[in-house]
Amino acid sequence: MPQTVKERRVSLAAAVLVLSAAVVIVETYLWNSRKYYLTSVIMILLAMLPFFARFERRRPQVREIVLLAVMTVWGSFVTLECADLPLRDLPSAFDGVK
Repeated sequence: MPQTVKERRVSLAAAVLVLSAAVVIVETYLWNSRKYYLTSVIMILLAMLPFFARFERRRPQVREIVLLAVMTVWGSFVTLECADLPLRDLPSAFDGVK
């Protein structure tokens, strides 16, 4: 039985939420909160799943591709500009708390 578009969206959103919760639980209890990089990569891939699913079903418009390109450029620009900031030397709200 073919699913409607709304049913597909709801099922994909539910799957992403359940998988995200599972990743957090595995990271917390199985890996003892030590594999930050792997957990981050998995969460990023899970966040990308709805976009991949949407672009696989239909041909994307130029407007959507340009939006993704601009967001990518801004993300890269901010990363490069903030890379040299001495964030470790800034005072923390938890300084002096024991």
